[in-house]
Amino acid sequence: MDDLYGDDSPFAEPPEANDAMQAAHREISDVAGDPLDAISRPDGPETRVPALGSTMSSTDEQTWSVLAHASGLIGLVGPPSFLGPLFVYLLKKNESPRVRANAAEALNFQITAFIAAIVSALLIIVLIGIVLLGIVAIGWLAFTIIASVKASNGEDYRYPINLRLVS
Repeated sequence: MDDLYGDDSPFAEPPEANDAMQAAHREISDVAGDPLDAISRPDGPETRVPALGSTMSSTDEQTWSVLAHASGLIGLVGPPSFLGPLFVYLLKKNESPRVRANAAEALNFQITAFIAAIVSALLIIVLIGIVLLGIVAIGWLAFTIIASVKASNGEDYRYPINLRLVS
């Protein structure tokens, strides 16, 4: 049985509707790029749209997010580990909500680890502190590296053990 559009299916769209959808897709692709580019071209660059209210490009957001987490490793050379994320937080918090969230998360973790290290150091008097200090140091290094890698992959990371002091 033929219907009005020459197709046997009762759910067929009229030809002009299909043309209008293709035209709209072409218009959107011309303005914003093809949203399926990253999926259809796995070897091509992945394009991310900057966060709402951001004045940074998505590449800059990713770079600063990685720096927020990785800058905690400054604690390996002497200064307190929270100074790096604090610097990123104060410098870039108003430019991107994503960088602000990553810097605040990293800063909170570095403060948490710093407090845990001080408590562990004080408990060295009772000998349990030696073990605790080792656990804190290994956990701090592992979580800082994991967060940096996740941020470099474009993911936001939440530390599993964290005092949420800065938002």
